Amino acid sequence: MQIKFWGTRGDIPAPEKDKLKFGGNTLCIEVIGDDPKIKIYIDAGIGLMLAGKQMDPEVNMYHIVLTHFHWDHVQGVLPFVPLFIPTNKIFFYGYASTEHELKEYLNTLYLYVFSPLRTIDFYASKIYYKPIQIGTKFELNGVEFESVQLEHGDFTLGYKVSNGNKSFLLASDHEVKENSYLQRKLVEAAKGVDLLIHDCKFNERDYKLNRNQGHSGILQALETAKSAGVKKLGLIHYHPSYSDGNIQAMIDYANDREPGIQTFGCREGMIIKFDKES
Repeated sequence: MQIKFWGTRGDIPAPEKDKLKFGGNTLCIEVIGDDPKIKIYIDAGIGLMLAGKQMDPEVNMYHIVLTHFHWDHVQGVLPFVPLFIPTNKIFFYGYASTEHELKEYLNTLYLYVFSPLRTIDFYASKIYYKPIQIGTKFELNGVEFESVQLEHGDFTLGYKVSNGNKSFLLASDHEVKENSYLQRKLVEAAKGVDLLIHDCKFNERDYKLNRNQGHSGILQALETAKSAGVKKLGLIHYHPSYSDGNIQAMIDYANDREPGIQTFGCREGMIIKFDKES
């Protein structure tokens, strides 16, 4: 299993020169499983648009697993090139009770006041809708997913993703609330993973000014990793105004404060390999 980051920014795209290292595109992570001709993406920010532009003509199956439906996690759907190809099959996964409900959530993007396309049915590809719930387990291309609820308003999901004995947990939109039920469940799910990818929208100072907005600061991300016994922490969902220098300062602060946890910043184009042990 490998993962590739196509977008790491939160809220809105930030295509500015001082953000080239960590990237300015909103969130999208590719999960590469057993068959490289089956594409899997977690979240559909503008990073998904970039991934779609590098389409392999031999690939015709795409799985898009959504954490939630806030704009920065779905805005890359509309320009996703594979949706326009009639031989492609596109599967959307997201929190909903029925296929119809999931489709209607996505159709909000196509309301005539927002888009001239008017409906997600506009596309030539065949689209399938896979509703999931909290605690749902499913398998895609040899990779196992398990959803966990995050502290980010109603029904935002994180995912524990496993392949053999290797795993990571994504909590991209989550505010740590000490001793809360959701925080305890997240820590429990994160125990034993090789990598925790955690929301870090704010530095320590800015988090104090922005509590209760559904996002964490650097200290909160460290607290989750420490509580779960995780030794490798990837930061993601950076504030759109934070420069590369601002993000690097958070990384340096984290490694100085908790040297037993290897903290790094997820950046566009980064590839992480999880090799199975025999």
